[in-house]
Amino acid sequence: MDVHGIPLRPGEPAHPHLDLRYAFVASVSAAPRLSHESRALRWFPLGAPPEDADDSLRRALRKLAVFSRAS
Repeated sequence: MDVHGIPLRPGEPAHPHLDLRYAFVASVSAAPRLSHESRALRWFPLGAPPEDADDSLRRALRKLAVFSRAS
């Protein structure tokens, strides 16, 4: 889970936002299945996020890396 702030916008106060993130272990040959809800779905190694990854995804990956080393 990633909690980050959403800044004040016209008609919307500043507020915390919660994102639920999921991680999967996939074989190298696995192909993502796109849908109307996941047009930008793609696989990438835990230690090599896409260049366009936003701050919230990078935070989630750091937390996942710590968790995966501990287990």
